Amino acid sequence: PPVSPPPSVRIVYSPNTAHRPNHTGGPRYTFTFIDETPGATYYCRIDKRSFRACSSPAVYRNLAKGRHVFKVKSVDAAGRESAIQSVTFTAGRTRPGSSR
Repeated sequence: PPVSPPPSVRIVYSPNTAHRPNHTGGPRYTFTFIDETPGATYYCRIDKRSFRACSSPAVYRNLAKGRHVFKVKSVDAAGRESAIQSVTFTAGRTRPGSSR
């Protein structure tokens, strides 16, 4: 049988994406990611915390002001992992495209 391609996760939206922030409920940092691999599962982490199972979109709240790093990887049904994708962003500042 043909071998399927390995998983390949992509971050398609992050706090660095130009957008109008929604201040309802306080600051939140949203990450949207996809993998076209059937049955792929996701694992996320923020800063130096451990990877944990997650889903898209992943939303984080109550982050300390300053620099943070979000990372995500996907794993297919055979246990193969994708390359880790990451976004560095700054919490507590006006984001690109905001109207403050």
